[in-house]
Amino acid sequence: MLTGKLLKIIRVNRELPQKELAEMLGVHQSYITQMETGKKPITKNMDKKIKEVLNLTEENVIAAFSLFMSTK
Repeated sequence: MLTGKLLKIIRVNRELPQKELAEMLGVHQSYITQMETGKKPITKNMDKKIKEVLNLTEENVIAAFSLFMSTK
């Protein structure tokens, strides 16, 4: 399951603006901001939709997690 921090790492790594991701997901940009900052949880349905829209595999998520951990 994605976290907001992982979502941001993946999005930034792909040079994808929040606005564009929001349009791809059919949500408002502020919702992306809220998920990335932890103000709104990423639901199971949204997690699935994000992975589908961004064509994410578990390997991508693990790589993003590794990148996140290396920046701590």
